Amino acid sequence: MWVIDAKRYKGKPELRIEGGILRPRVEKVLVGRRNCTKLVDGVLKQVDLVRNSSAMSW
Repeated sequence: MWVIDAKRYKGKPELRIEGGILRPRVEKVLVGRRNCTKLVDGVLKQVDLVRNSSAMSW
């Protein structure tokens, strides 16, 4: 089973890690200059919903 979350963004996807020793580490997903970290959380939620629904149907 595949879960496809179709979005249209221009730019190269990039994982940016900020912080370090003095500040907490924060991972951000950027597409172009746009912060798309919340989109990853949304896709993970959709995958969890599909996984739970498919487990009930078997």
